[in-house]
Amino acid sequence: MDNVADWPRGLRRLGGVGDPAVKSGLGIYIFVAGSSMPTKEAFYSSDGDFLIVLQQGVLDIQTEFGRSLVRPNEIAVIPRGVKYCIDLPMVPSVATFSKLTMATLNCQNSDRLAPTVWRILETLRCQLQHLMTGRTHRG
Repeated sequence: MDNVADWPRGLRRLGGVGDPAVKSGLGIYIFVAGSSMPTKEAFYSSDGDFLIVLQQGVLDIQTEFGRSLVRPNEIAVIPRGVKYCIDLPMVPSVATFSKLTMATLNCQNSDRLAPTVWRILETLRCQLQHLMTGRTHRG
């Protein structure tokens, strides 16, 4: 494991099918990281929704809409286009996730798991990375 890898540098594609350019398909990834994202950095995917299943560690996911703390065996869904950053309160963190490019996930909201509004990402003051057609871009 790389102790300096963060999200998205700790992502490794295992396989997939389809083409994100035409919004059809699925990508399967594994995430192994030993550090949080830099404080002035955010990420989003224009390819599809992320469905993350945490196996080890804790993910502190901060989005435009609020903050969620994800623990092992819990699932997090980050919709396409939502800007976010991920901190790792416990390292290392290991997760598998799917990138769904063919449809938007429709999840029922649970009051118990809904994030509380924490902060709006100041995208004009941070380095923004995004996933497009299966590749990470800075911009």
